[in-house]
Amino acid sequence: MKPFIRKTISPILCTFSLIMIASLAWTQGSGDCTVKLDPLSDQYHGNCKNGLAHGQGTYIWANGNLNSATSSDEGTYSSPQDTTEKEKKKDYVIDEKRNIKSVQFVRRRKGHKVKIHFRRMKFIPKRTEYIYFVASSGIKYFDQKPIEIREVEFPFWVRLKFKASNQTQTQFMYYTLHFTINKPGYWEIIMDY
Repeated sequence: MKPFIRKTISPILCTFSLIMIASLAWTQGSGDCTVKLDPLSDQYHGNCKNGLAHGQGTYIWANGNLNSATSSDEGTYSSPQDTTEKEKKKDYVIDEKRNIKSVQFVRRRKGHKVKIHFRRMKFIPKRTEYIYFVASSGIKYFDQKPIEIREVEFPFWVRLKFKASNQTQTQFMYYTLHFTINKPGYWEIIMDY
């Protein structure tokens, strides 16, 4: 009877222990975080530390706008809109870039306009889908390529996400670019993906 109990109970205890360890690890990184900014408390996705938002994360405002930010140990945020004096001195800052090979920022002249060019291997792509675009100011024109934003107020930030096929045309991927431009002017952003 003893060998039978050992063969039956040991695997059950091992399985139970593994499940408990995995569920503990999952709950620590699952986003059960407190965010000390009331409108964001239910919409935060990101890193946690001691039950508070900590490090990189994304939150959604009540109007549906996405925002990436860095949070402190206390669960408070510094977002791209709350730039420090050092960051304000930079002409532009890339806040987030995913699956995009390179981005060039070119200031052409004085003005209040921004154009965003999409390029695939140095050519204008035939198709991009599901463009999610939020900007801090300006009038947006999507009916033409490149995307053009006129009457921009600086500092100016953009949150851009789109879906397009990968270089081998075998699958669709999501591409993300978040940036802030601090210096006024007519800017062209050339994005190779």
